[in-house]
Formats: sequence, structure tokens, C-alpha cells
Amino acid sequence: MREEFGVFSLEAWRREVTRVGLRVLEAHAYLSPWIASHRYQGRCALLRDEGGRLMPAPFPDTHFVLAAERP
Repeated sequence: MREEFGVFSLEAWRREVTRVGLRVLEAHAYLSPWIASHRYQGRCALLRDEGGRLMPAPFPDTHFVLAAERP
């Protein structure tokens, strides 16, 4: 999935890294402003149901940073 980090959520990556014996030092995800403006905005919209009304939803995160070390 090119820049997007695939089917795992950040929490799933965190679990997988821990499962293989590493200690997570830092982990956070973010939406790339460049991807949002050059690939998403004006090309698609995400909506969520709020009591029967469709309301705009934010674009999902596209990148993450995860730093881990061996214990």
C-alpha cells in the first residue's frame, strides 16, 4: 500500500513487535499533510453516520513511527 502502512493498525504493529521480543520505546501514527492534500482532498470523502445523518469523517493516518529495542 505504498505510503500507507497496510492492514495493521498502529496497535497491531505494537503487539507484533512486542510478540517477537522487542520493547517499544515510542510509537505514534499521523496523517501526511502532503498525501492528504495531493491524493485525498478533492478526490474522495469519508463520511460517518451520526444518528441517521452522514457527517464528514477525517482521513485515516498514513504513516507511523515505531522505535523498539531488544531488552
